[in-house]
Amino acid sequence: MERLEELHKVASSGTFQGSDTLKNVLLYVGRRSLQSPTAAIKEYEIATQVLGRSEDFDSQADSIVRVTMNRLRQKLAEYYRTEGSEDECIVDIPKGHYRVFFHDPKATEPGRQVKDGTFAGGALRTGRPALSMRFLLEAAVAVLVVILIIGWVGHVIQHPADRAAEAKSEDIVSSFWSAFARGTERPTVVYSNAPFVGNAGTTGLFYFDASAHRRRELVYTYTGVGEVMAVHALGEVFWHMGRRIDVKRGGLLGWDDAKNANLVFIGGPVENLPVNELRELREEGEFFFRPLEPFVDSYGAVIVNRQPRSGEPAVFDGSRPDPGRRDYALIRLLPGFAPDRRILLVGGVTTQGTQAAVEFLCQPNKLQTLVTEADVLSDGNILPFECVLEVELKSGVPIESRMVATRSGSGKETSVGENPSS
Repeated sequence: MERLEELHKVASSGTFQGSDTLKNVLLYVGRRSLQSPTAAIKEYEIATQVLGRSEDFDSQADSIVRVTMNRLRQKLAEYYRTEGSEDECIVDIPKGHYRVFFHDPKATEPGRQVKDGTFAGGALRTGRPALSMRFLLEAAVAVLVVILIIGWVGHVIQHPADRAAEAKSEDIVSSFWSAFARGTERPTVVYSNAPFVGNAGTTGLFYFDASAHRRRELVYTYTGVGEVMAVHALGEVFWHMGRRIDVKRGGLLGWDDAKNANLVFIGGPVENLPVNELRELREEGEFFFRPLEPFVDSYGAVIVNRQPRSGEPAVFDGSRPDPGRRDYALIRLLPGFAPDRRILLVGGVTTQGTQAAVEFLCQPNKLQTLVTEADVLSDGNILPFECVLEVELKSGVPIESRMVATRSGSGKETSVGENPSS
């Protein structure tokens, strides 16, 4: 348990802020290493389970895992050079391994208890007395402590404004999400789990059509990678707040229980069917999903803008002009079914758009832009709003997201950025 907590501590540090891909890889590889200490973690597993690669991923042709792991090692080194310099446990991923190792910096390294002049763990030890080595180590630590103290004092003296701004930025995430977890109740996170027919290994999976398929053929085993990453990101936020979330797949949501809960729907209406049912209970907003017939590549819908403002298109369509490089996502907050309850809809046209939208709400710098542009926080309360995000994709992974249109519940309408092509 202590090692898992150490892993989360590193992943949630300021060094990893804004590096969600590296954070996700670290947490995945770390947890797999703790769960199965002797099992090998392959490039294929990391690529398909974390980095959004398809099942035909070929590590010989695609170096994304090796590149990402190298960046992760550099990021870990940066962390232990700065804010993690005094940590009592070191999280390490040695070159040539896709596995996390935990070391105590004050103890002899694992596998290196050797006799004079012999090898162990790839290192040669000489016959130098232990007292001399201890003296050198203590001297090095003392010098490091002095350097850190000098750096810390300089930071305190020279950057008070920067520290205050950083603290305020971190608080914005807690301020936003704490509205969903007041008292002892947990928010209910509902992820998409659309009914399919077919076989993933042979015929492929197809959306269930009541007019063409029999119900006994239904398959409920599919959930998009983006939705999985999104639920994980939300769990991290609430974990740091000392709270928990209840997670339900869309097909198992009961409205009798949901009517008294704070609800967070993950995924668009194409796959998260309760979002479609919600349309019968709540009016649609200024933006809504409209299905595409037939699908264009992996795009099953577009986002329609009811009343376009200056610089906004009538339709946000990620399938044109170049499918696979852009997606759009819709975030909408509306009142819940009971007093002081809220419903948050977060969904992309594709699964990658959904992931990007949730991560947008979990990153202080991104969330701050929403709070500023749409004026959604007031005296600790969240006001209803709508927001459309444009998401840049690279090899099926969301790289960057930005707001392109917002609407606030008070009727204030705000356009953000340039007119995206449609």
